[in-house]
Amino acid sequence: MIKVLYLGAALAGSASFALAANGAAASMAKPRPSITALRVEQPPVIDGVLDDGAWQKAPVAGDFVQ
Repeated sequence: MIKVLYLGAALAGSASFALAANGAAASMAKPRPSITALRVEQPPVIDGVLDDGAWQKAPVAGDFVQ
């Protein structure tokens, strides 16, 4: 009977340690990259040339992977 209690206590302690370690790892994770769309007065010209005013105001986005 005592062995069962010790085993239960050991399992409960191990489970709580694993949950605490998992929570700490999640809080240290890097934030996901994001970008916010801007509202423009005129729609941009889609011609492959980035000299339109709407493109000049757009923020640079990087570090996105697929």
